[in-house]
Amino acid sequence: MFYCSENRPTSYIELLNSRDGNVGDEITLTIGCWQLVEPVDVVLVFNPSKARDNKYNQMHGHGYDSFIEQTDEEYREGTNRLFEFIGSYFDKPANSEKQTYMLTTAYSNLVFTHDKVEGIIYPSVPFGGDGFNVAFFPKITNDNRLRLLNVMKNVMKIEPTADGYFNFVEQSATKGIIDYGSGTIKWT
Repeated sequence: MFYCSENRPTSYIELLNSRDGNVGDEITLTIGCWQLVEPVDVVLVFNPSKARDNKYNQMHGHGYDSFIEQTDEEYREGTNRLFEFIGSYFDKPANSEKQTYMLTTAYSNLVFTHDKVEGIIYPSVPFGGDGFNVAFFPKITNDNRLRLLNVMKNVMKIEPTADGYFNFVEQSATKGIIDYGSGTIKWT
């Protein structure tokens, strides 16, 4: 799978949320900006019962409403209930909840059995739905439908916050120069 997020803040919080570390540790992250060369078909994970009070729900709510309006009336209630059920599991942390992880993985695996599906889009849990992630099936990268535009390496230091949580403070940023011919990156 090729996992990505919509922007740097979402990517960083997703990456750093899954890391272990102690105050004072430094973590090196490499992040890239990718461009889709052509459109892809993705399945939207959306919980229609949630308030549209975050970026993800605001961004995708109208699309979901349009989808439901096009669904046969006799299937609307069941479709809404299915989306609510699946969406409720994609709305909570999965790293410490085995059942949540198993259900979201099983759903994703089922979605990817359909030939037309090339990805799945879902809210960023650690970012409170103010960002989103996409998981692309390997055929997207194998068919070269993603192009790396920019790359950066960051060194982040774990520091405590006043409220007892951790903050990741950038110590350095190094831009990469991509050599498409050789498929390498030179760090400046």
